[in-house]
Amino acid sequence: MGFSGMPEEPRSHIRFVRRYCVIRDAALHPSRDPILAAQQLIESPLVSKMPERDRETAIDDIRNQAMLLLPDQRIAVLPKEADDEAWLAILKRSQAAPLVWDRRRNFEPR
Repeated sequence: MGFSGMPEEPRSHIRFVRRYCVIRDAALHPSRDPILAAQQLIESPLVSKMPERDRETAIDDIRNQAMLLLPDQRIAVLPKEADDEAWLAILKRSQAAPLVWDRRRNFEPR
C-alpha cells in the first residue's frame, strides 16, 4: 500500500453506494437459533468437502462459536466436556424449543 497522492473524497463512496448498492431496510440481527444455523452449516456440502482433519477442526470451531451465544439457562445444563454428546443434547433442545433473538437480552428460549 502506498500513500502517494491525495486521498479520495469520502462523499464519492457514499454516492456510489446510494446509486449501486442495496441498503438494508430491516435491522441486521440473527434470524434463527445459532445452534440450528451451525448444524445446517456443518451438514452443508461446503464442510463435507473439506479434508477430514480440517473438517473436524472446522466443526469444533463452528460448534464452539454457536455455543458462545447460548443463554445461561441452556449453558447450565451442558456437560463440562464440549464433545459430540454435549452438542447433540443442545441440538435436541434447540430443535424442540428454538432460541429467538431479542436485542435487549440476546438469544432467549421461546
